[in-house]
Amino acid sequence: MDSMRNHIEKVAKTLGKYLLKCLPLYGGYEEYSAAVHKLQPKIVNPMYVMNKPNPQDFNGLNHCDCWTLRYKSGSLEPAETYFVDLQLPKVASVALDLLYFLLGSTQIDLKIRHFDYFIRYYHDQLIEYFKTLKYPEDKIATLRFLHMQLLKYC
Repeated sequence: MDSMRNHIEKVAKTLGKYLLKCLPLYGGYEEYSAAVHKLQPKIVNPMYVMNKPNPQDFNGLNHCDCWTLRYKSGSLEPAETYFVDLQLPKVASVALDLLYFLLGSTQIDLKIRHFDYFIRYYHDQLIEYFKTLKYPEDKIATLRFLHMQLLKYC
């Protein structure tokens, strides 16, 4: 068994146990409890597939860990962004890293109200950085393709 799959199995087992134990702490959990219990034992294979680069995806180095952000006062514009560490780096679809960041590092009300804005902002910045690096424009993922990747991995 390869080390990535082994690691995913350990994490899924450990975190899955705590997720199921804590589920009743969330309001309205009765609505989705059965689905979570049914999904939990099947999560390893989809996680494994997502963590392997697919040549059809727009791949990049994924950070896949918590980020530290500080926003400008009264603005959605970030003032500073820091990588905290590099515990889980991998090459995979950039959509995975974007989802990891958006779902794990933003307040729920910001996620809901500004999700599309964050995706567009990410894509705009990606294009600017690639232009600076003289990356071939025909190889840069379009916003539409990025949306399709997000849907694929949600």
